[in-house]
Amino acid sequence: MTAEELYVFNHQSFNQNNNRNGFDLNQFLLMAVEAPEDYRKIDLYQLFYNGIYNGTPKFADCTEEERQVVADVRCDGHVPYVDLIKCPADQMNEVLQEFLGLSLEDMDGVGLDRFTYLPEYDAYYDFHSDANCPGKVNFLSGERKGSKVLLYYESDSFPVLSSKDGSPVHPDGTRLNCLTLEEQESGWYHFLSNWRCHKPSLPTAYPAGEPELTIPLDGLEPYKPEAVTVKRHTGDVAEPLYQAAFSGNPFRVEVYRSTEGSLYAAVAGSGTERDCFLSFPKNDLGWTAEGFASTFGYPDGKGFVFTYYRQIGDSYSQVHDYFTFSEDGIPSRLLQTVGTAEETDLNGDGIPELTVSRPGANQMLFFLRDGEIYQADVTALIQDAWPEAKYLECGLWNAERRNLSLTAQVPFPGLEDVSAAASWTLWFDGEVLRLYKDYSVYSDHVKLGLDAPAYVLDAAQDFVQGQFDALASDGYGWDGSGNYDEGNAGLGNVVWDDWRINGLIGPYYETAGDIQVEIWRINYDTHTVTPDRVMLPGASYRDEDGWCMIGLPFCDYLYFQLDTEGNWAFLFSKPEYDCSPGSPLFWWDMVYQMLSMDLLQLSDLSVDELLAPLAEGRTAAFFNHLGEAPQVEQEQILFHLARTIQENPDRTEYADCVNTLRGNGEYDLTDAGRAVWEHLQSAVGP
Repeated sequence: MTAEELYVFNHQSFNQNNNRNGFDLNQFLLMAVEAPEDYRKIDLYQLFYNGIYNGTPKFADCTEEERQVVADVRCDGHVPYVDLIKCPADQMNEVLQEFLGLSLEDMDGVGLDRFTYLPEYDAYYDFHSDANCPGKVNFLSGERKGSKVLLYYESDSFPVLSSKDGSPVHPDGTRLNCLTLEEQESGWYHFLSNWRCHKPSLPTAYPAGEPELTIPLDGLEPYKPEAVTVKRHTGDVAEPLYQAAFSGNPFRVEVYRSTEGSLYAAVAGSGTERDCFLSFPKNDLGWTAEGFASTFGYPDGKGFVFTYYRQIGDSYSQVHDYFTFSEDGIPSRLLQTVGTAEETDLNGDGIPELTVSRPGANQMLFFLRDGEIYQADVTALIQDAWPEAKYLECGLWNAERRNLSLTAQVPFPGLEDVSAAASWTLWFDGEVLRLYKDYSVYSDHVKLGLDAPAYVLDAAQDFVQGQFDALASDGYGWDGSGNYDEGNAGLGNVVWDDWRINGLIGPYYETAGDIQVEIWRINYDTHTVTPDRVMLPGASYRDEDGWCMIGLPFCDYLYFQLDTEGNWAFLFSKPEYDCSPGSPLFWWDMVYQMLSMDLLQLSDLSVDELLAPLAEGRTAAFFNHLGEAPQVEQEQILFHLARTIQENPDRTEYADCVNTLRGNGEYDLTDAGRAVWEHLQSAVGP
């Protein structure tokens, strides 16, 4: 399975990002299921514990009457001060049919008795304020077998419940699970099984074609770590601070303060003896020790990773020390890394490599060859092999995609005085480093692999076509005609001939009053055959093949609203440069736009919505933002804010706002923001 396909499962299907009906598919991964027929027996209470979104981020509403009826049945009439989760039976059916091909009646009904069922509403209810969200899953690799998809993933927390009897399923040390899905005509999949497995050796899907550059690694010397001196101490443990034991190993690792006040990391051999292998500053904190499983072929239980922080240069960095045990428990250093270390099978041979990511520093790679460990300073090797690349920046190793992204500034081909942005990816095949350009495939101007509904793709294409047309006719000819043919050439005449959509992120959801809005973030490029004439403002870029982004990447948003027939209809597009979905400023920008289009009235907003921007930490930014709005909108919003504050004297938002801004917060106000703030104070009165 390609890296692009895995990306869709990791980021656009699972991990609370399912775009089909809003149900968090990770809930299905709570269940350890061996065969398709076992899905009839899964615990429905656990599956629907967090409720159902049903295509929007809004749970099914519960009336006060429903709350009271459920309280009468379950709580002796007392209504708890916690959420009432409501799962309408028809919505439960939709989820089960979509992902299992089963109806609620087909299920064995396990766990339903833990809900309260109200037949008059045909819904299941439960009072609770917590959640059983299983957390994030990381799909490492996958393969297709006919209509079936096998996805191999890591997680320390699930699956945890057996579909056979609902009993806990404990981790067995492999840390790997296999999820089997079957593709359906609807475009999605049915769950077939979800069970523990051993890590398969799946070949890496390298990009098609030959790499732009290969870097051989045959000149490297075997890695030799700095040796540690192990000293045996007896009877000097004054204060044990940390202990760790490892499955299948009789030895444990301790950190302790000695009788003379020193801090040591040691292997505890007996009640009094300690084989000390590291020492620390007296007040150091933050140690962990974990056994490693088959790292570089070492058997399970024969080694451990000791992680701690140590000052390196001007800052503290995380250090990972890999140790192996001798037969009598004496630790010996295998290797040492600084940064974020992760075991990843980069070349798909079944033996994981160790990648090390460290922001602002060189990215490292440890690999096994002929039974010996080698270390490659990947950043330095790239710099030596690619001297044309200036301002080289390597990203962080991507375990999911098995590669490393990097960017640099290079001369545009054939135009030495024109610079271009190069975005390449690096892969390791076991022998050499392979560097590829972006060889993504596009169809109808859209990058294959972008997972978005048809209505989003249609709106995105219309939006970018409009951006392209405006760019191409924006007075680029010297004669002012906007014609972009070679007969009207000149430094100001850029010839644009194509466009493409290379990114769609979403959906995000925002609510204003009773209106729910779905939002998608888009990125696109336009192509020029005259790259030397392109002026690049701000964060705009031009790549090696003439594709340009004139503006700010991923700063354009598309907004949709459900119409009367239940379909998402395009509302408008809007750029955002200093905020993102989920922030108060983003929400207020959306509200401004909806007000100006008569899609919303200020009277439609709730008290909470009107007062939310006054909360601590958001105040100065809100008033600065409002100070840039048109005068009419400013006056309308300030009027409604003042009236809301006066009519709700028990609310604390305004008082908090006053305290914040009369402290140090006023220093963060711009002139326009201060004018708006003073206007509001005057309108509210003493």
